[in-house]
Amino acid sequence: MDLKKLAFGFIAGAIAVVTVHEIIDYVLYAAGIFPRVPWSSAPAAVTGVPQFVSDAFWGGLWGILFVLLSDKIPGGNLTVKGLIFGIVGPAILGVFILVPLITGRFPPFFDFDPKMLLSVLLILAGFGAGLGWLYSVLEERFA
Repeated sequence: MDLKKLAFGFIAGAIAVVTVHEIIDYVLYAAGIFPRVPWSSAPAAVTGVPQFVSDAFWGGLWGILFVLLSDKIPGGNLTVKGLIFGIVGPAILGVFILVPLITGRFPPFFDFDPKMLLSVLLILAGFGAGLGWLYSVLEERFA
């Protein structure tokens, strides 16, 4: 795998978090649907760095994984592949299963609370679509 492509994936993932992910989060937070504060500078639970910095870093790691798996993800273009990846990877595997098991902060799948489930799916589908689109732009312009 080309190191440049992995770097593009990390950059696209980090940017997708601080833009698309947090904009959707903001809309849901402002509407009173989702309790997570967007662009939070509160210390992250594990690292103590500002939450948005931690989120951007994790988004970058998801971006690298997206690059490694993108050829195997169904969908026509990278934006659609990213949307699918965002739902299956960061949302279902990450937020709904792994984060609760690792941190114990909330039950897996948020106890099937529909507002929480739909909010996370919407935020991370948007993140994934943004990731895929940004990665395609970086790859096209700088590869």
